[in-house]
Amino acid sequence: MSQISREAFDHQRRSFEGRAEALLVAQQKIFRLAQALSSGDYDKAVKVLQTGVALDVPLQFEGPQSVPGADRFRPEVMKDLSCSTLLGIFVAQKQVAVFDWLLKQGANPAQVFADNRDAAWIAMLVDENNMHRRLLLAGARPNLIISDGSKTTRLMVATDKSEPVFVEQILQFKGNAAAYDARGRTALHINMAKSPYTSEDMLIAEMLLAAGANPNAEDLDGVPPHLLAIEPAAKSVLEGHELTVRAEVALAAKIAMEQAMEAENEQKPSVRDPAEPDLPQIKNKPKKFRPKPPRL
Repeated sequence: MSQISREAFDHQRRSFEGRAEALLVAQQKIFRLAQALSSGDYDKAVKVLQTGVALDVPLQFEGPQSVPGADRFRPEVMKDLSCSTLLGIFVAQKQVAVFDWLLKQGANPAQVFADNRDAAWIAMLVDENNMHRRLLLAGARPNLIISDGSKTTRLMVATDKSEPVFVEQILQFKGNAAAYDARGRTALHINMAKSPYTSEDMLIAEMLLAAGANPNAEDLDGVPPHLLAIEPAAKSVLEGHELTVRAEVALAAKIAMEQAMEAENEQKPSVRDPAEPDLPQIKNKPKKFRPKPPRL
């Protein structure tokens, strides 16, 4: 190895080690802050802040950069997530006082973690509509899309949960009702396909349509939302809307529905009680012909 390449290698190694050490120090600081806030010791939390902790650094629950014991701050709703900001953690725990303190100290509501989720996403999962609204008001992005390959939007999750209050809040902050996921589905596709179709789903459909959702927008399979509406309640919401569908798509949907009905009929059990003994079939005897007496 030449002298120049050795120097370059050593510089790169030192740079990598320096970044790794900085990340570990940041994790240690954010962990101490989580401990202080969890115990309600705000004086200690302020002292930790004064050491230069970055409020929006996600706390790693696992991995080489995680601090021993960090996993105890992972709520059940985050069991499949590798990290979260403190804002996300205490939203999940429904700790309103800590939530208020973090916002007052300048925590960023738009900071993302774990496949592009944010604290408002977690608020929706734990049914905290007040925190969800406040986070949107403070700067959380209404059209957030998670980066796990599904391209699921915040509005789609609220629609799937059948929660009108979250759908309304997202739409109030300019949520995009026409956004589509990796399969080309919009929130209206998700809504129309629901069964049972509740009064909450009807209200959500009305809000989506009023916000510009298109009942004729086709997914990647060429299926529009209105073709997914099977239940009468779902169909009733679409009354008055001009519905169109390509002939080949309509035919494919008809065939699929007929096949599903045939499969369902084949799986239906016999209506006869299995405990009932088989009885011999009795054939109706033909009536004997009796000529009428002649009329006099």
